[in-house]
Amino acid sequence: MKTKLLILLFTVFASLQAIAQNRPQPQVPDISANEIAGSASEIGPLQWQVRNSTGWENIDFPFSRTELKEITLRAAFKIPAGQDSLPVVLTAGGISGTLSVYLNGHLIRFHSNSTAPFTVRLPAEELQPKNLLSVVLKRPSDATGGFPQFARIYSEQKYLGLREAIKLYSLRPKLLRNFNLKIETLTSAAELFYSYEIRLPESKSKYRIEENFLPKGSKRTRYISGGTKRIEGRLTVKKEYLWSPDNPVLTRTHIKIFDKNSLLLEENFPFGLRTLELKSGSIRINGVPTPVKGINYHNDAQRLEGGSYKKIIRSDFKTIKEMGFNAVRLPRYLPDQTMLQMADSIGLLLFGELPILRYPPPLFFNDDLLEHSKMALSNLAALSTSHPSITAIGLGQEISLRDAATQKFMFILKDIVNIKLKILTYVSPFPAEALPIEKIADFYLLDIYRPLQRYAIENIKNQKGFLLAGKIGCIRNEPAAKWDTDPVSQERVKFFKHEFDALFNTFHLNGGFVESYMDWHLARANHYSVQNADSADIYHSGLLDRNRHAKHWLFDFNPLWNSGSTHLLNSAPHQKHSNFFSILIIFSTIFFFAVYRRMPRLNENMRKAMRHPYGFFVDMRERRIIPLFNSFWVGGYAALLLSSIFSSILYFHHDSFILQEFSAILLGPVGLYKSFLQVSSSPLYLTLILFSMLLLYPIIVSFILKIAAVLSGLRIRLRQAMAIGLWSGVPLLFLLPVSLFSFQILAFESWNLYLFILILLFVVWAHFRIINGIRVLFITKVSKVLVAILLSYTIPFIIFWAVFKPTAYWLDYLSLLVRSGSLF
Repeated sequence: MKTKLLILLFTVFASLQAIAQNRPQPQVPDISANEIAGSASEIGPLQWQVRNSTGWENIDFPFSRTELKEITLRAAFKIPAGQDSLPVVLTAGGISGTLSVYLNGHLIRFHSNSTAPFTVRLPAEELQPKNLLSVVLKRPSDATGGFPQFARIYSEQKYLGLREAIKLYSLRPKLLRNFNLKIETLTSAAELFYSYEIRLPESKSKYRIEENFLPKGSKRTRYISGGTKRIEGRLTVKKEYLWSPDNPVLTRTHIKIFDKNSLLLEENFPFGLRTLELKSGSIRINGVPTPVKGINYHNDAQRLEGGSYKKIIRSDFKTIKEMGFNAVRLPRYLPDQTMLQMADSIGLLLFGELPILRYPPPLFFNDDLLEHSKMALSNLAALSTSHPSITAIGLGQEISLRDAATQKFMFILKDIVNIKLKILTYVSPFPAEALPIEKIADFYLLDIYRPLQRYAIENIKNQKGFLLAGKIGCIRNEPAAKWDTDPVSQERVKFFKHEFDALFNTFHLNGGFVESYMDWHLARANHYSVQNADSADIYHSGLLDRNRHAKHWLFDFNPLWNSGSTHLLNSAPHQKHSNFFSILIIFSTIFFFAVYRRMPRLNENMRKAMRHPYGFFVDMRERRIIPLFNSFWVGGYAALLLSSIFSSILYFHHDSFILQEFSAILLGPVGLYKSFLQVSSSPLYLTLILFSMLLLYPIIVSFILKIAAVLSGLRIRLRQAMAIGLWSGVPLLFLLPVSLFSFQILAFESWNLYLFILILLFVVWAHFRIINGIRVLFITKVSKVLVAILLSYTIPFIIFWAVFKPTAYWLDYLSLLVRSGSLF
């Protein structure tokens, strides 16, 4: 008894200890980059390990995993001798997934999956002589844990990882802090205002401060007494020292403090000086209109494996600059410190984005989502104030702006960006929807997928204010890989020229972003994607391939930005061709009517069945029942007609992105969705599968009716129940001429809506007959029959969703896709 009591007490206390250690601690405040500049000494470097099925394994950075939902990393460290009294800070950037940081088992930081870098001070009371730092990366399943992902196609492959190692620094006391340098006026030259705080010991003699500004030097010397002082000053500099994409010059402010003749302190503050405003329909850098000639740079972790992250970013950004671009858009993620530094030095405008993509309206009521967004922007603001390359932040991509909750959400974030980061904001709305009267962000970005010329021109022209195109030339009505396999074809170049001319001369937008710098990994395949050697799905849209080799047509790309031509190259529309459905229907019809003419009983059954609204003729007094062969012959032919029409619809529209997005959400598992993509591109497989399903349904219904008859004591034969289901489809025989014409209608993409309405009417007619047949056979009320039919459709879906577990907000997301109109 005593042993059991001790075990119980131990279990209780161990559980309480685990709960205490994993309970979120008060958030330790972030610190700015200026607070650690020139005063930090790295602890380490740390040897990071990842936990796997067999134990712990040493890793290098960049590090990523695609197949896992949770990753645990750890690193042990000691505080160096003589630094145990100094504050310790942790820096992290390039994070994919939500990140929880534990120090000696205590949670000290939670970071959402915004990719924003952050620097946080470790709580001194938790530090020990020997410490263990643990990091847990997870994929959020809903807005409580981070930014959920809804869009399946056109989304980067999901992975967990870090582009750069998490590092620790000890901070020695700072004598100089809160350095700030900004342009107050800009005319023929720039008037600068600078300030900083300084803390010096009390002394009888005065300290000498030497301030040196700009690359060529502009010295200033002043003398101050000890204590805490705020130093302010003004400076006039030439415009040639201001940062711009064409002149990426960085200012280095060098401050020395002398106590008599001995150097007490030396600090360097790198800055990029520039003004940024949106005026008269253009982005102005230092008062000069700057057209946005941008490119999308996707967040693809796998290509970073085994390389130096800084070298890869420098090389990529340098190539982008050499290709004639002056801006980089980071679709659905925020820049890290390395990206900011490289863009500063090379001269690229960075457009980062919160990972808010196609969020349905109910999510914008979520307080957790707002807090994640505010935290991400605050983290970025703490580390980006001295970086001139950061130009704008996207608050939401491909969203509806109709709802008041969404508008309020965006207004809150816009104020945070304008105040803390002092840069521009943009939102990507649905092009098909009217925009609110009050501008939600500083400007709008039309993140559209299909070629520009396929949109309503007037709808885009009527949108006032500054506009950019989010994706230029990303979709063509033929497989993208075809452009790159023909070594002499210039189709890709012509297509880009078409899009650029439409962008500048037809729609009068102010620039945009080409899709994309490199081919990139997709979260889910689509009909344009190709597979690499590792069976990963690649979106084949980049100017460079996965090996960083330029596409063969790229030599003629740069002049497109400067094209003055107003002529639009209208290439012939790509048409799908297939004779399979026509051949199938013609030969099956000949065979059906050949049998029909040779079987008088079938002929008689057909005529009598059409006279009765319940689908078949049975004389209950004479106990005459239609032969089972006749029922299957008619029902099979009706199922073939209907399946061929549905198959042709799926086949001729299988490359529709909205259909694929719907399928990706409804079908759930990746394997099931890939099977759909394969089957939807094959007329034979499509017809076989749909024919089997349409023929199987009335058979299943007949067995259900037989079971119901047995349970209720009715003497109903199985062949009678079969006749109800199979003969109810007799009206579908009238779809024969419709099916013959439907293939041509679908192939040339005209009259589609009328075709769908006509097919729907015939399907409703068939259901009316089956409902009537069940009512007559069972002598029951129509309401009960309707409930039974409804259950026959809903129960399979319930079972399906119970097994595959749909994404949260899936119904709201599908509703959003329907509302989007022109998105795809």
